[in-house]
Order: sequence, then C-alpha cells, then structure tokens
Amino acid sequence: MDDPLLPSLSKGSRLGALVLVTFIAAGAWFALIGLRERRLTNAVRALPPDVQAATYRRAYEDLATVCPGQPELGEHCSDEARFIVRFPQCQADCQRVARRYFPTVRK
Repeated sequence: MDDPLLPSLSKGSRLGALVLVTFIAAGAWFALIGLRERRLTNAVRALPPDVQAATYRRAYEDLATVCPGQPELGEHCSDEARFIVRFPQCQADCQRVARRYFPTVRK
C-alpha cells in the first residue's frame, strides 16, 4: 500500500536521487579529508623550530636510508613521505626522495 504522505517516485527519479546523494556523500568525504590534511600541515608548521627541525631530520633519514632497503616497510615509508612533504624544510632533494614512496607528492 502506498503511503499518502510520501509521493510516489518514478524509477528515473529514484536513480537521480541516488546519484545526487552519492555525489553529496563523496563531496563531504573529500572535504573531510582535505580538512584533516590541512590540520596536519598546520600542526607541523606550528611546531617549535627545534622540534620541527629534529622531526624533519628523523623522517628524512628514515626515507633516505631505511626505506630503500626495506620493501616490507612500504606502507610506513608511504606514510612517512606524505608526512615529510608538509615540512617547509622539504625542498627539491626531499621531494625527490619522498616521490619514490608517494608518487603524487605535492607541497
């Protein structure tokens, strides 16, 4: 029995509504990811200079020396690459090293 308070939707209307809801959900998901990424970048840049420099050096050493010889650390190295490019110290050499583990790295 049809509910008199809910309008009957055609198959095309239901499909259109489903597509619209899917696009809205995907947009919200991308917005949340972007917000999280921006917060992480801001947190890195807000670190005291000495802490920021020490953290950068440690991450760079991992990527440059540990990761090349340890393929089983692929996920860790990929995470480290996404992390290190947030540092203002990550210039051309750093970007090149990071790109090995995260090909779409951009500052």
